[in-house]
Amino acid sequence: RVHGDPSSMTTRRTALVLMVVAVAMLALVCAGAKPAVKKGAKQSADARLAQMPAAEREALAAEKLAIFQSFAQSSSDGVVIMNATGYDALIKRAPRNYHVMLAFTVLQKKRDCKPCTTLHEIMQEVGRGMLRGIKSGEYKHDIFFAVVDYDSGGVADIFTRADVKYTPLFAYIGPSMTTSLGDKPYRDDDVFDLTRYALATESVVQFITMRTGVEIDTATPLPLLQILLVTVLVVGAGYMLQDII
Repeated sequence: RVHGDPSSMTTRRTALVLMVVAVAMLALVCAGAKPAVKKGAKQSADARLAQMPAAEREALAAEKLAIFQSFAQSSSDGVVIMNATGYDALIKRAPRNYHVMLAFTVLQKKRDCKPCTTLHEIMQEVGRGMLRGIKSGEYKHDIFFAVVDYDSGGVADIFTRADVKYTPLFAYIGPSMTTSLGDKPYRDDDVFDLTRYALATESVVQFITMRTGVEIDTATPLPLLQILLVTVLVVGAGYMLQDII
């Protein structure tokens, strides 16, 4: 049986090892590389948006508004859990002709963030009130409740880019037709201050009203059957009082 030249085999092994190391180093370099033109690209996109005819810009904003509305209305409580694509397209990028109440949370039980759960439940309560008002024609549907949750939708890196140092973080993001948002999409002045205000429905609604000018009614209307029962009881009590008198 004829075997290959040992020195040749050693050479091939060495070349293979060097190739693997080179590929691994290249992968590490590529993974750590950051585009040098990122800021310029954003500015260029904003410049193109500013140069866009107003009618086209308004049409694009209307399309995004309709998408956000469909997401909110397809949920039972009006709260939209964002993935990375939706966050970039609907929240960060202009044009936006709508308001966003944005929460950064960690909702999984293993994280044990009770304030995150409390805020999420409040947003659900307020969101349901918003949906009721929209159906009755009381509210215009241009206020959205969005959640970026650390463990949902591949958004963990957004927390780093958005400079989220604690959770929950609840912030207001206003309309803008020409300017996209940076990695940190909110102003410090537009963050709900957990050190000053209790995390309760009343204070959250007040925060929303101060930023949007809309006060959302969170009271749940009584079902028709309960209204009928209450009416019967009241009328019956009235007749009984007449008999006693």
